[in-house]
Amino acid sequence: MKSQLFVILTLTYIVSTLAEKPIICNQTGAHTDEELNQLLQAINDQTMSDEKVKVVAHAVSVSQKGFTGPQVVKLLKLFGFSKNMKDVVELINMHVLSITAEECADILETFSFSSDKLKVLEQIANFVSDLQINNETIVNGFTMSSDKQKARDIIANASPRSCIYGTVTEKRVHFIVDVSLSMTATFIATNGEKFNRLSFVQKELDEVIRYQLKSDQNMNVFSFAGRVIEWQPGLVPANQTMINSAVSFVDRMDFRKDGTNSYEALRVALSEPELEAVYFLTDGQPSVGPSTDSDYIVKKVLEWNVNGIPVHSTAFLSGQHSSDYKPEAKRFMEMLADATGGIYRCIE
Repeated sequence: MKSQLFVILTLTYIVSTLAEKPIICNQTGAHTDEELNQLLQAINDQTMSDEKVKVVAHAVSVSQKGFTGPQVVKLLKLFGFSKNMKDVVELINMHVLSITAEECADILETFSFSSDKLKVLEQIANFVSDLQINNETIVNGFTMSSDKQKARDIIANASPRSCIYGTVTEKRVHFIVDVSLSMTATFIATNGEKFNRLSFVQKELDEVIRYQLKSDQNMNVFSFAGRVIEWQPGLVPANQTMINSAVSFVDRMDFRKDGTNSYEALRVALSEPELEAVYFLTDGQPSVGPSTDSDYIVKKVLEWNVNGIPVHSTAFLSGQHSSDYKPEAKRFMEMLADATGGIYRCIE
């Protein structure tokens, strides 16, 4: 009996520990340290604050790479006045891959007055990926109980940023998920939990649909391998009924053995006339379909994309699979984002 009780208590402790420890994605598609240092130097070379902001505006206009948490901390610390920081936050918003609660607290520590800290928190709370789990890390940076409560209120109204999808702000969006056999590759997340590629993506997309999408947004979800499966025949409003149905569709996604038909997945997704953004995720280069040539597919995407909408592209490469050729997968996804003005993410 005692041994059984010990096992139950141990398992309970392990489960609770996994639930409380945040998962931090290993973002490898961000700006390199050299690129960041060049940007920081260019900012420091300017004496006027408005000119510093213009340097950031130029940087995000010419590159679709994102910023990691530590990079965001270094960048925002160069802008001491909350107004300047607000301008920079608006510029880099879509490019922030995510930050942790600890990194958020580090940014707030730059400011002496609680009023400034609260203003900045309002601007960056949506960047934090572990916001609900570790919110007290942020709250503890405030001294007065009234300020702590204001910080909690800001956090309660924020949506944690997905390391895969960021923060979905567009009103009419398509989510496209690769379910080819290579998505069975397994890995251990930073919280110690074991996932396969697809199960991790399902978890992230579930949370985006449930907690980020608002009633004024419209969505559709697709899975693809050799062929494309649509959840709905067109865009539908993100009301509670449709959110529940979409999450059910995502949770039922299963592996298929018929290759990776990126050509057809992108063609179908971009056929929606009133679309504002595509969130495209795969773990490999195209392997079947009308074309498996990455360069040609990107060329076709530019033809299909008559409204010039962004294709936010995520190469999800955690773990290892025998069919992986990660350099080509990265090249394809970065090229796709660059060509369409989307954000490029690579997670390994």
